Amino acid sequence: MNLWFVSTVLTIEFIGIAFKNGSNNSPAHLFWIPATTIVLALLASRQARISAERWGEWVKASFDVFLPELCSKLGYKRPVSPKEEREFWLTFSQAITYRYPGSIDDLAERRINEPCTKKPQGDNEGEDD
Repeated sequence: MNLWFVSTVLTIEFIGIAFKNGSNNSPAHLFWIPATTIVLALLASRQARISAERWGEWVKASFDVFLPELCSKLGYKRPVSPKEEREFWLTFSQAITYRYPGSIDDLAERRINEPCTKKPQGDNEGEDD
């Protein structure tokens, strides 16, 4: 991204200097500078996009690897088939994001254990003895 920015600034600067000095004072052999910087800017932009897409694939893949463990740690039964897994995570997403009552009820049915609502011992903040 830095190369793209520098290339763009150099192109704009060169064009500004060329207009300020007039076409008679600008050497024609220096017009390779903006052409080169434009090509560099396009190449840098393309490479940055490709790198971002690859990084996104790595992040999604690493997240998918740990989905079964996350499901267990959240206290839910693991889905058996890939279709059930997609449905489960869609329901989970809707329950967390939108608080849909139907989604929350579906999740409650999939729980292995009831969620712990008891206060841990030793957590007596704000209580008088």
